[in-house]
Amino acid sequence: FILLNNIFNFVVKWIATPLAILMLTIGGIMILISAGNPNLASKGKNILWVAIIGLVLVFCSWLIVNFILSALGYKGAWNVL
Repeated sequence: FILLNNIFNFVVKWIATPLAILMLTIGGIMILISAGNPNLASKGKNILWVAIIGLVLVFCSWLIVNFILSALGYKGAWNVL
């Protein structure tokens, strides 16, 4: 259980969150530099929405995995000993 929890926390904290922040930044910059180009602005909005939806999915999956682990009896790393 500890290994599964550590892997999942690594993916959520160190991969998904910084990647989503990077994509939010790229989408915002694309909207700012669009200068009236509707194609670039819509592409930036699309990137923003996809990044937000992806971040929500990642944190909802964290809730589901946390619920399943607690239902199986895993209380956390501090209660292992």
